[in-house]
Amino acid sequence: MGPTISRKTIHIAVVLAVTLISFAFFTSQSVAQRNHEMTTANRFGSAYVLHTQLDHWFGQFGAALPSSDLSRLYLTNWFDAIKVVNMEQIAIEATLTDFSFPAKLLTSEDDSFLYVSHQGGISAVDTATWTTVVTYDYPDPSTPGSVLGMAHGATNQLHIALSSSAGIFDYIDTLDTATGEITDTLIFTGSVISLVSYDELLYVSYFENGNAWLLRYDISAGKPLSVTAVAVTAIGRLSTTSDGETLLSRTLDDRTIYQYDLPSLNFVRAYSLTSPDNFIWHGTTLDSQQLLGLYRQHHGEFSRRWAIRNYDLSTGELLRDFADPLNLVDPPLGGHVDVDQRVAVVYTDRLRLFVPADHHVALPAVFHNYCAGPFIDNFTNPDSGWPIWDTGSVIYRYLDGEYNIYHRNAQRWAAASRGDVWNQSKLLQASGRVARNEGLWGLLFAANSDWSDFYTFEIVPSTQQWFIMHFTSSNGWQPYAQGSSSAIQPGSNLNTLSISQDLGSLRFSANNTLLIIISQSSVVNRVGLVGLTAGSFTNDVDIRYNQYVFADQFCPSPSISSANSFANLLELERPEIDVLLARPYQINSDGWRSGFSE
Repeated sequence: MGPTISRKTIHIAVVLAVTLISFAFFTSQSVAQRNHEMTTANRFGSAYVLHTQLDHWFGQFGAALPSSDLSRLYLTNWFDAIKVVNMEQIAIEATLTDFSFPAKLLTSEDDSFLYVSHQGGISAVDTATWTTVVTYDYPDPSTPGSVLGMAHGATNQLHIALSSSAGIFDYIDTLDTATGEITDTLIFTGSVISLVSYDELLYVSYFENGNAWLLRYDISAGKPLSVTAVAVTAIGRLSTTSDGETLLSRTLDDRTIYQYDLPSLNFVRAYSLTSPDNFIWHGTTLDSQQLLGLYRQHHGEFSRRWAIRNYDLSTGELLRDFADPLNLVDPPLGGHVDVDQRVAVVYTDRLRLFVPADHHVALPAVFHNYCAGPFIDNFTNPDSGWPIWDTGSVIYRYLDGEYNIYHRNAQRWAAASRGDVWNQSKLLQASGRVARNEGLWGLLFAANSDWSDFYTFEIVPSTQQWFIMHFTSSNGWQPYAQGSSSAIQPGSNLNTLSISQDLGSLRFSANNTLLIIISQSSVVNRVGLVGLTAGSFTNDVDIRYNQYVFADQFCPSPSISSANSFANLLELERPEIDVLLARPYQINSDGWRSGFSE
């Protein structure tokens, strides 16, 4: 924790305030209107498909904020933590626990600092080291009050909106971050709802005597001057597009998002929901061309369904409309859109990442059933998404038109993932070989985000044996099923392994020969990362893969598609295959030798 700088003027205390992320989610009119819009969007086969799931406990969601380049997402809970999600790796980059009741968030314009209002002050966190470099004792924690929001000012300036302890008037203070001094205070007789700044101008959403206003101030001199006031239909939470052309205001009832021309503050159009549906968050793409939105669909007391809508900001045209078919126990809490226009949906215990999908079809498409694109990788492109790394013990690399996991040491096990997620998907397949010495290789599936729980389907070519293993960080390696098959080619010959879904079961095959069918719901219904595995029995074991195939549930026959940039890897001690070989088989009711039940 860095030094504390005390403010020397008005003291207003922080009380926990709910912050809603500023992303854009739109209209859901009457059922007839909604169906009309869906038909229009579906005519082009445009929707979203699940890309990745990050399993992590986010707790009671309080606020969310993206970095200015959209590469990170900052999430607070109600109590004491800020989670930093790396949107390039879809992983938790840091957990910040220095703050009691973190509330409002703001990044510096170059993303080098994260400003956090909390019980006890406003802190600046260095985003390179995740250390708190300074805390401004602001407002005085002994005085009740609430930070309503923060916005950038001129050099070293922050503009901070607060409500008074008596609730009679609100403030906007100008804080000099270099000295900790309050250099100016604006007092309002009405209510300040939201504020945002762009290019030396400060925009304020304001309500007084039953009237709603957009206020614009010149802040080039370091404090707000020369106000412009424009009467509007309703007050709301403000955000701007990165190009400075559009101002968005989401109403307090979460029913409507108003679009204004930022330079003139002229009204452009409104995106409205029909009660009781409501926006969870709203935002825009980095190119400032599209409005994205997540909203709750209230179709009954116990409905937790949500939907994504995507509009063209220049025309208001509906580009995509997608309702999530998975009705989870907990409703979503917030969201984010990243540089690739992927939409992250945040729950208490997970983050699910959806990607836009455009499929131009001549025949009618079944709504929701869209394919992200079957992916085939022959490993000739070193940018196809697999990790390239030398850990000292293991090398991960593209080599001579193949992907290579090379173990320098014996009795080791490794896995690598492109970031593809199995979610009732159609096919996971890989072709590979043990090019040197003796080892095992196969497929990783149903891995959670921190690799503490996953399954593997692997073969030992030298003995023509196969294994399905379950690993947890608490219990280590546990056998699930095993067997032998003459279909497995011995030695350094090429083998092809596949996991496919069929009528609620998983089918495990080697070289087009079915080895086992698993119908246990705890395995079949798991969602998680998939990838490639490699284990060593001796030193200098060379495992090569020359093809990888992944197809989502609704995909047609696989075809070449582009890869994503996510990569991850894991290294462990090799499972004790020799011990498993000594264990007796059990025969299940289907006649399969799968007797290692959990």
